[in-house]
Parts: sequence; C-alpha cells; structure tokens
Amino acid sequence: MFNIKKAFTLIELLVSMSIITVILSGVLYNYGGFNDSLAVSSATQEMAITIRQAQSYGINVKESGVNSGQFNYAYGIYFNTQSPSSYVVFVDSTPTNNIYDGAAELIETVSLRNGVTLRSICDSTTCPASAVTAMSVTFIRPNPDARIYFLNGSTITSGPLTYGRVELNSPKNKRTYVIITNTGQILVQ
Repeated sequence: MFNIKKAFTLIELLVSMSIITVILSGVLYNYGGFNDSLAVSSATQEMAITIRQAQSYGINVKESGVNSGQFNYAYGIYFNTQSPSSYVVFVDSTPTNNIYDGAAELIETVSLRNGVTLRSICDSTTCPASAVTAMSVTFIRPNPDARIYFLNGSTITSGPLTYGRVELNSPKNKRTYVIITNTGQILVQ
C-alpha cells in the first residue's frame, strides 16, 4: 500500500489567499463609507431628539431657572451656519422676540461629532435660504406648534414660517435633513 499524505499545494494556497484578500479589501473599503453614513445618521437623530426635548420643555411646565418662578417662557433651538459644528438649546426669556439672545438664555450648546457639520438652513423652496445665516425655532405652552424664524445675524429676516430645514453634511459629503414644521412635526430625511 502507498502512504499518501493530503495537503494544500502552493497554487491552492495562493488562490485561497487571493480570494481572502479581495474580500477583505472590499470590506475595508466600504467601512469608511459605512462609518461616515453612521456618523451623519446619528447626528441627525440626536438633533431631532434635542428639538423634541425643547418642544417638551416649552409645552410642559419647566421653570426657566432654579427658583426663578418663571414657567411661561418659550424654549427653543438656535442654528447658526457661522457656527457649523454646534447648535444651541435656549430659554427665550424675552418672550416677544423669539430668538436666541446670547449666554443669558443658554441652556446647552450641543456639539456635532465625528466631523458632521451644519451645511445650510433652508425653507420650503430654497436651500440655502437667501440672506439667512441662522434659524430660531421656539415652542411655548399650551401650544405644541413651532415658531420658526430665519435670521441674518441677530435680525429676523422672515417668520413665522411654516417650514424650516437644517441640512447636515458628513466628512464624505453625505447629506441628511431635519425638517421642522409649524405644526410641531419633526422629520428626519
């Protein structure tokens, strides 16, 4: 009887290694795109939740400051294209102006992570909206409706509007949108 040993030949080993290399290179190539897509999707969802939180503050009974006794102020979100890596949650302590007036009204500055930036602010027809650098969205009880205003600097250019859209951009140029309607709906696209 013959003593036969079974093993891989050099050609079989090279073919197997080349197949594994092709599969791994495809996976590693797509990982960057997946990570980029995940980053912008996460930032979009976080923004929508933060807007909903401001809406909840505005329509529920939330005291504007510790022991302030003020429960009738609007709460809102302020987006500024000149500060593309963050946005602001604020209490509108001047209820008639509907805009963020600075540090005295600041509740929280939310930073966008993983290289995601605020690309533009849009209305229902134009993106970016002309002569607009910022958008203020406020909510006040008992109404869950949003009051949406576009600003150029600290001056209101239009509003209240029926629709506002924030465009987020990933490092690899993937775009997503958070849409706020005056009825209080918050949509992610």
